[in-house]
Amino acid sequence: MLATIAVYGVFLVAAYAGHPILYLVYGVNPFDPQAFARTTSAQPTIAFVLSGLTLVFYVIASLISARFTFVFPAIALDVPDASLRQSFGATRRSTWRLFFVFFFIFVIAAAIFAIAIFTTAIAYIASHPGLALAPKATTETIMFSTPFLVIYVATFIAAMMLVAVTAAAAARAYEIRINRGMTGVVEVFS
Repeated sequence: MLATIAVYGVFLVAAYAGHPILYLVYGVNPFDPQAFARTTSAQPTIAFVLSGLTLVFYVIASLISARFTFVFPAIALDVPDASLRQSFGATRRSTWRLFFVFFFIFVIAAAIFAIAIFTTAIAYIASHPGLALAPKATTETIMFSTPFLVIYVATFIAAMMLVAVTAAAAARAYEIRINRGMTGVVEVFS
């Protein structure tokens, strides 16, 4: 449980790591939504800078998390002294390979999610032409429509299955690491 909290904590810190920089450079309090909205609408560069910083911090968090992936299979197999520190050492010189394994898993799922949501929204708008006359109501109407909710639930279930796929990939990479060294980690793709 503590290993899971640590990995989630890395991503939580990454989500907000750019905010102090934004405050120091631009003097904007990102935790005040109204002031932040006013400032970003007046100066879109600030939103662009924050998006870039957030992306950089998420990549760093993903690289750190990739280094922690071996702790979960080690704990599941009751390996003595399984820890984040040992996982960090065991993944040395393979951080980018592990990062891209998990990145491809998530990109495929994100693409499927985006296509499903976009297709559902377009189909719903096409079947309800009156929505084109009221663009502000379109988003709310689509989000609470039955087809959108069905697609959303289906993609949520798919996302939960993605967690299982990610865990299986981590377990396979760990097994290859233990049996054949880091050169065999590429076999995770097969």
